[in-house]
Amino acid sequence: MYDDPTYDGPDVSHPIHGPADYLTDAELKHCRALYAAEATLVDRWVGHLLERIEDRGLFENTLVIFTTDHGFYHGEHGLIGKSHITPRESRYVPLY
Repeated sequence: MYDDPTYDGPDVSHPIHGPADYLTDAELKHCRALYAAEATLVDRWVGHLLERIEDRGLFENTLVIFTTDHGFYHGEHGLIGKSHITPRESRYVPLY
């Protein structure tokens, strides 16, 4: 669904977190596609879970709570990942 058949760059499924200036535009686009695929996977399985709860008539007595963190940068603000981790330093990045 999100795959770019013309992408022939390196595997960037686990990029080095921090400044994104080492990635090309094509690599960033590929990172975004991989992340979108993960979001679609989670969405599908959450849908299955909610259907199962509904099929069993449990919605009236069931509370479903999802929590999350701030997400993952994909080149926005010049960053990739959730934090700034380099061989010389490690720190969190601001939430925008």
